[in-house]
Amino acid sequence: MSETLIEQTVPLIKERINKLSDYAAMVDFLVKEPKIDQALLLKKSRQDEKTVAEQRALAVEKLAAVEDWQAEKLERVCRDLAAEKNYHAGKFFMALRIVITGKAVTPPLFASLALLGKTKTLARLQKK
Repeated sequence: MSETLIEQTVPLIKERINKLSDYAAMVDFLVKEPKIDQALLLKKSRQDEKTVAEQRALAVEKLAAVEDWQAEKLERVCRDLAAEKNYHAGKFFMALRIVITGKAVTPPLFASLALLGKTKTLARLQKK
């Protein structure tokens, strides 16, 4: 992990970890492809497979159009999508979090997307 990435992630997670040894597990999704546990995804998002698949497809469509890949912009696009489709934002964001990171607990979702980058984020959302 690069020094720059460490400098960018520490402020995001310092309140979310108890020990320094928790750091790597919290942010490893930024440097390696996560394995998605479908059971965890459905349990934590409290949604069915069809709904999660629809949300992923729509998120790809909306996020692909974002040119200014910054956390605030990404959050606005996702909140607008949730409102437009009448998704429960918490459930929708949890599904996105798990699909993109492989975890239910991570640094803030939209800061994570910004750090991960557009290409990797979209690829993870499209991965089956």
